[in-house]
Amino acid sequence: MDEPLKEPDLLPPSHAHLADAATLNLQPEALGAEPSLDELKARLAAIERSHGIIEFTPDGVIERVNDHYLKLTGYPREALLGQHHSLLCPPRLCGQR
Repeated sequence: MDEPLKEPDLLPPSHAHLADAATLNLQPEALGAEPSLDELKARLAAIERSHGIIEFTPDGVIERVNDHYLKLTGYPREALLGQHHSLLCPPRLCGQR
C-alpha cells in the first residue's frame, strides 16, 4: 500500500491546502488498521447520500437506483427498474434500440 502524501510540497499546487488535513486526519487504514464494519457502513451511507448511483446487470438492465440519483435526474424509480440502460443514452451515442 502506498504511503499517503503528507508534505505540502508533494501535493499539486491546487491541493496544497489539503496537506494539514491529510497529516492530522489519518484514517485507520493509513495507520495499518482495517476500518471497522461500522466505519464502512458509515462511508457507504455517506456515498449513498451524496452520489447518484445506478446499478446494472451484466447485460445492461437497470436493477437499482438510489434516491439521490432519482432526485438528480427527475426519473421515477418505476420508469427505470427493469429497463435497458440505453433508455438513458441519447440515440446518437447508443443507437436506436
